Amino acid sequence: MKLGKSPKNQAVLRAYFDSTFIKQALDIFSSRPYYKNELARTTYKHGQMLHDKGDLPAAEAEFAKAFRLRKSLRPKDIRGRADLSERDYDDLVIFWSR
Repeated sequence: MKLGKSPKNQAVLRAYFDSTFIKQALDIFSSRPYYKNELARTTYKHGQMLHDKGDLPAAEAEFAKAFRLRKSLRPKDIRGRADLSERDYDDLVIFWSR
């Protein structure tokens, strides 16, 4: 199957690869406790992807899970979930893991 180079086809390919890579990363990071920072960030990214696809209940569940993971990593940060940004999750990991 050849999708061609139209913007719509490129978007379909990107969505497929983004979804595939995020799921692979979640599998890896969730199987190793020392990747908890990466797991929190990737879970947040997965929530963003689901939100962009319109799957709001699943996105909400991922955002909640990411928040719980982040809270366990940064217990002194008293901000609520609504006060956090993508940068707060990015800051959990070293720059080459982004």
